[in-house]
This record gives sequence, C-alpha cells and structure tokens, in this order.
Amino acid sequence: MNTTDNMLEIALHYASGGWPVFPCANKRPLTQHGLKDASTDPDVVRAWWGRWPTAQIGLATGPGSRLWVLDSDVKNGVNGEQELDRLTATHGCLPECPTVRTPTGGWHRYFAYPTDIAIRNSASRIAPGLDVRGDGGYVILPPSTGYEWAEFDDLVPPPAPAWLVALVVANERTDTAGASTSIAIGTIPNGRRNDMLARLAGTMRRTGMPREAIEAALWETNRQRCSPPLDQLEIGRIAASISRYEPDQVTVALVEGWAAEMFGSSESDEPQAPDSIGDPGQFPDALLHVPGTVGALCEYINRTSFKRQPVLALAAALPAFG
Repeated sequence: MNTTDNMLEIALHYASGGWPVFPCANKRPLTQHGLKDASTDPDVVRAWWGRWPTAQIGLATGPGSRLWVLDSDVKNGVNGEQELDRLTATHGCLPECPTVRTPTGGWHRYFAYPTDIAIRNSASRIAPGLDVRGDGGYVILPPSTGYEWAEFDDLVPPPAPAWLVALVVANERTDTAGASTSIAIGTIPNGRRNDMLARLAGTMRRTGMPREAIEAALWETNRQRCSPPLDQLEIGRIAASISRYEPDQVTVALVEGWAAEMFGSSESDEPQAPDSIGDPGQFPDALLHVPGTVGALCEYINRTSFKRQPVLALAAALPAFG
C-alpha cells in the first residue's frame, strides 16, 4: 500500500477489509469511548476523519477484528526482536504475516485471532520486550506518523504457530469458576515446580493444545521462572502425561485439585522416569476424511501450514466444535 496523506481513504480501506478503526492523536483515542467505538461503517469513518483529517488510525484487536498483534519492543535497553529470534531458533520460524515497523524500531506482527482461545493483552510475559495486543487492546496502523508496513499482501493475517499461542496461553490460568486470571510473574520455587507446570499444561490441554506446543510453552516457563529449572526430560514427561488426557478430564482434575496426581509427581519434586507407553500404530486413514465443517477446517489448517499434518489438523479442529 502506498503511503499517502489521505488518511480517510486508507482508513476506509482497512474498514472495508473488516478491520474496525478509530481516530487517535499521539496514540490516544479521540472518540469518547476509545477503542470501544471502533467501527467498519464507512459513514462513521468518514465522519471521524472529516472532523480529524490528520488523525492516526487506531485498530481494535481481538475477536471483533479477528486478529491479534505480537509487539516486539526495542526501547529502554530491552530488545524484543532479539528475544523473538531466540524463541524462533528454539521452536521454529514465524509464518509470513502483515508486519509494521514502529517508531521506536520495534515490530508489530499480525496474526489471526483463534476461534476457541482467548488472547488477552500482556507486557513482557512471553519474554522481555514481547507484548501482546489481543482482546481489549489496540495498535496504530500505517501510514500514521512513524508506522510503516514492511510486509503487507492483504488483510488476512495467518494463524500464529501453535508454540507461540501456547506461550501466550501459558501466562494465564483458569480458576475453579472458569474465569481466566493472570499468573503472577515471579520465581517458582523448588517444591512447587511440578505442580505449577502441570497446571499450566492442563490449562493448555483444556483448550486442545497439542503436546508439542505444550512442551514448548512449559520449557520457556521453566527456563524463565523455575528455581532451579527442571531438566528437559521432566518437562517432556509432564507434557506427555497431561496430553494423554482428554480436555474434559483435565478440567475436572484442575477443579478438584488432583492435576499433579495425573502424572504421578511426588512431594520431593524429583524427576521420575517416563511412563512406558506402547506404540498405538498408524492413525487410521479413514478417520482423517471428516465431512462437513470439521473437514473444511482441517483442510484449511493443512493448506495454511508449512507442512501438512492431517492428524494434528484434526486434533486442532475438533475442539473448535465442542
């Protein structure tokens, strides 16, 4: 998209693609209710930029826009891009996505909002300098002063990789009433490591996360917060054990307080040998050809992935439909 002084036409372009916009000045909303006023209605957008023709273009993130943004800050001695490079070196590259250069030298990366997982705002929970703008958040769009598209093919951001979504989800937990509350940032001491990581794994499994994504999120939480960190074998064992259970079983365990017993942790918090699990054999091919909406979602997941993995696509699609 060419940068132009005609902010109205560009705001209308975003709105026509389903992105709810609203006017800002110096990143502060100009409307009475801020991001809650965000709209895709062209008449509303024309009225706003008729009143404030040079206003920045704000975008409300979350379910309404069907997108969330990973914000890598580069300021105040913190380099979120370096932290993101470390994560991708460990877990895999990010897909090509709409990407914006910010005034401080950081980047906004746009991803599709999940249909069955809540992505909320956070600051430096994934890693230092990596913020999340999701439900209840907003970002500033180009060509607002200091914001410039680096990659922009269309208005359809790709899904974020499972490991990244898992890291976001790992920083929240569900209480017995089902409400989501933030886990306090701080050290997880010896004696609580297995239990806390099991709870995090259970929360992710409840939303249908696959084992690989759960293990990636646990490893980062373990590395950053456990003192001392558990070894990789133990992290893998927790992820594998929790992943054997259906999501509803995990929810019951979390509510009733016996999540740690699901993988046999002891009060000594010492690593245990992995359970012996036999090879179940190849997944039946006939079960991968699912009709209707579930099948369509499976095909979409496979089509938009770097590598087709039909079994994982089916596992990801089923929780979306209960």
